[in-house]
Amino acid sequence: MKKAILNGMLAIITIPVILSLSSCKTSGNTDKGNADDTPQTVERNYNGHEYVDLGLPSGIKWATCNIGATKPEEYGDYFSWGSTTPFIDEKGDNRCTIFKKSLSELQAAGIINEEGVLNPRYDAARTHWGGTWRMPTHNEIYELCEKCTWEWIDGDSISGYKITGKNGRSIFLPAAGHMMLHTYYDGINGHYWSNTTISDYHAINLTFSEEGKATITFEAEYGCPIRAVSE
Repeated sequence: MKKAILNGMLAIITIPVILSLSSCKTSGNTDKGNADDTPQTVERNYNGHEYVDLGLPSGIKWATCNIGATKPEEYGDYFSWGSTTPFIDEKGDNRCTIFKKSLSELQAAGIINEEGVLNPRYDAARTHWGGTWRMPTHNEIYELCEKCTWEWIDGDSISGYKITGKNGRSIFLPAAGHMMLHTYYDGINGHYWSNTTISDYHAINLTFSEEGKATITFEAEYGCPIRAVSE
């Protein structure tokens, strides 16, 4: 069972399911869709990767692509939480062993800080893109949900959300599903890691389907895409 934080309330959902909620180098992973179906406004390039300023109160800038992708509609790489090495095949051989550690063990090992946030060495966005790129915090994901307009795009070959800030600029998050022995629910659900954990063997995850979006606690061993942010 997973805890879902939805519009400030706590709900319980079971994963994997088809959710019903209200509230950039190529890696060889699936490339689906057409860029014309996923409009967004590219503002600048930082450390070789493009980002968009959505006009959020925090000032955080969101990357236009997932880690391991070169286009917004590409799924990119899948990572276990706290792993900087992506799943390289459908056997899940590169799952990280961090998911076997409790919160106290993670902190004692220097993997997370006192707030449950991954230290940079274990942040896949920082490792792969460098500079000030990093995985988003739980609060930054919640801000993206609450301060932007989300529009579901269901094309012939790509599904996901166009997310538009109050300044009219937008990003696209493809519904890339999640990975264990193979990819589950791609084209139907999206699962994106935050850098934050609040319970043993789980981490906070942005989860969405056509029906809505939420933040949930998700098994850390599952492979999920990462959309990086920078100050």
